[in-house]
Amino acid sequence: MRRPGLIADWYDRRIGAGDKWEGQIDERLNTAEIILLLVSSDFIQSDYCHDIEMVRAMERHEAGEAIVIPIILRACVWQIGHFAKLQALPAGGKPVNGPDWPSHDEAFADIVQGIQRVVEDLTSGTGTVPPSREPTPPRIWNVPHLQNPNFTGRDDLLTQLHGNLLSGKTTAVTQAIQGLGGVGKTQLATEYIYRYGTEYQIIWWVPSEEPATLAAVYAGLAIELGLDEQDAPDQSVVIAAVK
Repeated sequence: MRRPGLIADWYDRRIGAGDKWEGQIDERLNTAEIILLLVSSDFIQSDYCHDIEMVRAMERHEAGEAIVIPIILRACVWQIGHFAKLQALPAGGKPVNGPDWPSHDEAFADIVQGIQRVVEDLTSGTGTVPPSREPTPPRIWNVPHLQNPNFTGRDDLLTQLHGNLLSGKTTAVTQAIQGLGGVGKTQLATEYIYRYGTEYQIIWWVPSEEPATLAAVYAGLAIELGLDEQDAPDQSVVIAAVK
C-alpha cells in the first residue's frame, strides 16, 4: 500500500538514537488518520501502550478524528478492553497465530485488505475522518527508493530543509544537498520525502545525469499531470509545459 502511495506509515522503531521518543509518538498519535493497535498479551500488559497510547487513540476515534483498528496478533482476552467494541482484524478478530488461519501470510493478507478498504473509504470521502483533515500521500509519485528503517540522526538537516522548502514563497524554491559520494545525500533526500511527503501534491524523482533521461522523466510527469502537450513531438514543448 505504500508503494502506490496509498499510505505513509510510521512506527516507533523509526525513532533514532538520542531522539525524544515520547514527543514523536505523541505527534504521530495526534495527526494519524488510521491508528493500528497491535494487540497481544504484551500490548495489554504494557502500561504505556494500554493506558496512554491506546487511550489517546480512542479519544481521537470517538471524536471522529481518526479510525482505530485493533490487529489481533496473538490469542489473548482482548474482548473486555476499551476497544472491544471496534471491528478488529483479521476477520472475526481471529488472532494471526491462531488455528483459524492456514498460515500467517493469509492472516496478514486479510489484514491488509481490511485496511485498504478503510483507506479507500477515506479517499472517497465516505469514511469517518474527513479527507481534508489530514493530507494523504501524493498520488503523483515516482520515488525509486524505499524508506530506510535504520535511518537515524540528521534531524537538524531535515528540519532545515523542511523550513526552507516550505518558506511560503510563491516562486520555485530549490535546495541543494552537496557532499562527497557515499556520505548519504540520497538517504537524506529519501528520508525527507517519506517524512514530509504528505505535505506535497507531487513528488517526482528526476535523475538528471543524462539529458535524454531527463527529458524522458519530464515526459512521464506530463502524462501523470494530464497535460495537453504530453504528445508533442518537440520535447522542449513538453518540458516547458511541465515546468
